[in-house]
Formats: sequence, structure tokens, C-alpha cells
Amino acid sequence: MTTKGGAPPSPGGLTGLANGRFFTVGLVTSWYSSNISVLLLNKYLLSNYGFNHCCKGIEDDVARNPSVF
Repeated sequence: MTTKGGAPPSPGGLTGLANGRFFTVGLVTSWYSSNISVLLLNKYLLSNYGFNHCCKGIEDDVARNPSVF
């Protein structure tokens, strides 16, 4: 049996497929956990510091020069 292009199949065809699948599952898992970590960090920062802390500089800029915003 030959693959597309006439080359014989690789001897470890199934393990190559399994390695690719494990890589994909690992990549998706790491991406998902990274997103969850960012959301939890945002929740922590906003619950401890709130919006007033993060927007203080913007409010000062608007008070000084309202035509920019």
C-alpha cells in the first residue's frame, strides 16, 4: 500500500497520529487553562482594587484636558 504521491507509509504511522493528537490535546488544554488563569486574575484584581483604582489616571487626564476624550 502506498500513500499519496506513491511513497510507502511510514512504519510508525499510528504512533505519529497519536503523537499529533497528544500534541493537539496538550495545546488546547494549555490554551484553555491560560485563559482561565487570566480570568481568575482579573476577578481577583477587580475584587481587591476595583475599577476606581484602574481608572484613576484616566479620570485625572479627562479633568485636565476634556477635549481629548
